[in-house]
Amino acid sequence: MRKAVLVPAVLAIAAAVLLFSMNRGSASGPPTIVLGVDKCHFCHMVIVDRRYAAMYYSEAEGRWLKFDDIGCMLSTMAELGEFDAEAYVHDYESSAPIPARTAWYVVADPARLRTPMSSGVVALADRARAEALARRLNGTVTDWDGLTRMYREGKVTVAAMP
Repeated sequence: MRKAVLVPAVLAIAAAVLLFSMNRGSASGPPTIVLGVDKCHFCHMVIVDRRYAAMYYSEAEGRWLKFDDIGCMLSTMAELGEFDAEAYVHDYESSAPIPARTAWYVVADPARLRTPMSSGVVALADRARAEALARRLNGTVTDWDGLTRMYREGKVTVAAMP
């Protein structure tokens, strides 16, 4: 009788540990963003659209930080001095995660390219697709170094928080 109770309990604990570790990720790969559950580290809004979501591994925090807008990630990276951290963004068209350093970014007027915190920034894995989107939105295409430079220059911002 005791064994019949103990085995399911051990299995339940093992399953919980496995699920937790799968969602955490590691310093060598991103965790999964759980839409409708995970909150943005910067603005605390619930992440509801993967196309705009981003994440990076913060050495200062010792964990992955998740964001609902690329602009929110840039703001936190600037605050913590972590622009060189391992980071991932999601392809605007496919929603697939891509390393931030290999992505191409479209930066456009937030009135034309609406993002959760009005940064007007989205990522694409393919430069040609980024250029086509930028033409449609009258925006610009840049790489990671260009994007972080634009943020430092105040050309990329996020909406003011109350």
